[in-house]
Amino acid sequence: MMTAREETMLVKKALIEDGFTGVSGGHDRGTAAAWLNIAVDMLAGKSWDETHDAALAVVRRVTGRHGEYDGEIMISIRREE
Repeated sequence: MMTAREETMLVKKALIEDGFTGVSGGHDRGTAAAWLNIAVDMLAGKSWDETHDAALAVVRRVTGRHGEYDGEIMISIRREE
């Protein structure tokens, strides 16, 4: 089993390799330590939903997380203003 730090690094690397920018995030603390929170920039030419679904698919693929609350994965998307 990998540590939270190793999982975070693996996820960030995979998202960057799949073309995401502005990738940041990590695990929560305390009773929410199992949650993986990731932030990415909106993908060019894609909607919020398309960006979210693409990022979630990458995270699920590399971590094997699934189940309730999308496997305890929170994806935040930054929009360009």
